[in-house]
Formats: sequence, structure tokens, C-alpha cells
Amino acid sequence: MNIIYTKSFDNTVKKLKKHTIVANNLKELTEKIIIHNSFNEIEQNPVMTTIYKFHQLKHQNSEFYAFNLEKNGGVIRLIVMPTTIETEIIFVYISYNHYKDFTPDKLRFYDE
Repeated sequence: MNIIYTKSFDNTVKKLKKHTIVANNLKELTEKIIIHNSFNEIEQNPVMTTIYKFHQLKHQNSEFYAFNLEKNGGVIRLIVMPTTIETEIIFVYISYNHYKDFTPDKLRFYDE
């Protein structure tokens, strides 16, 4: 799986320096994502849905998905989205307040 990073993600990931356990969880999750062959495999993987609580967001954010980076509850989430290429995933944003600090208009790509 190929990971595409947005400006928004790179800006929000910087704050993880204060959260070492969450930063380690992000690294571990990234390694697990890379070994998948498609976005669909991630959706079907029980480890992703059980441990990382992978799920699709609702309402105006329904094109996005999230992983819980704190594993045992908590409010820090990695927000991702699929691309038109099945073997790619976009790391969109890290929410530090259970999605309350994320809206699609905050999404910034590098080609903008």
C-alpha cells in the first residue's frame, strides 16, 4: 500500500512529539497499513477494526475514515481517505479532539 501525505497531516503530526505513546502507535499502524494490498483489505482486517477501531466517518465527513491512535479509547485519531487507486491511501489529518478539530475545508494537499 502506498501512502500519500497531505500538508494538513504533516502540520498536525508535529504535535505528536508531546504524545510519545501515540506517536509510536502511529508508526506501528503505518507499518501495518503498508503491508496491505488494498484499501478494501484494511476495511476487512479484524486487527484494524478491533484494535485501531477503523471506521468510516458520518454525515459531511463520510468520504473520510479514522483510526484510533490511542488504542484504549482516547480522542486522538488518524483521519484517512481512499483514492481512486485501490493500492493508495491518503493520510489526511490527525485529530486531537475526537474530530471536533477537523472539517474537510481544513484539508490541504501539496499541489495546492
